[in-house]
Amino acid sequence: MNRTTFNADFNINDMKLYHFTSFNTFVKIWHTKSLLFQPYNNVNDCLERSKFVKVQDFSDESMNKLNELDNQLVTYKQISLMLDYSEKVKGFMSTMMWGHYGDKGYGVCIELDSDKLDLSDNIIKRGVIHYSLDIKPPTLQKEDDILAFIDTYSDYFFFQKTKEWEGENEYRLISCTQAKIDINNAISAVYMFGYDRPETQTVLQIVGENILHVVMADRMANDLSYPIIAFKWKDIRK
Repeated sequence: MNRTTFNADFNINDMKLYHFTSFNTFVKIWHTKSLLFQPYNNVNDCLERSKFVKVQDFSDESMNKLNELDNQLVTYKQISLMLDYSEKVKGFMSTMMWGHYGDKGYGVCIELDSDKLDLSDNIIKRGVIHYSLDIKPPTLQKEDDILAFIDTYSDYFFFQKTKEWEGENEYRLISCTQAKIDINNAISAVYMFGYDRPETQTVLQIVGENILHVVMADRMANDLSYPIIAFKWKDIRK
């Protein structure tokens, strides 16, 4: 199988990344100024959660090798972020993402400056998700070294999803050892779906001293009607 390389040349410098979350989780994120890595097998895509791998045969040796692979894969963790769809259609505008990850519109979307993220060498893989109708599983040989096998087919394990998930426009960070990333210097805006909700007013109080200005997102969206409030500022560093 030929290894895909679509992540190798993708540069996220000077781009916006988005993280959708619930209101309660946002409060925790704001106080810690960090995003936590989540277990690799904790994703909501059932096909990704149990990626299929071919084996040479069904001998005990092949099954043991497959179990070894499964045991190693669960040590990997990830953080999922979102990219803009285009220069005009921004990530925070996605009603699908608000519905799936922003607590059905009652949550929060955090905007990050990609070039200000504090990414250490412990992040072993990072890149865009490739969405395809034709995802071919690799074959695990009895003599394969498991870590080398995962590295060779890391795109398959961590950066490929079926077309149904294409709307997520995901950018992903992968680590085995790191627990979180520092976003203190990277936060550039916080978005809420609607201004007259109690949660929005609470977020306004939490981030108020850092706000540069508050704008209706539809004014930034080429006259598209999005009832989204943007709290934007220059610097939140303490």
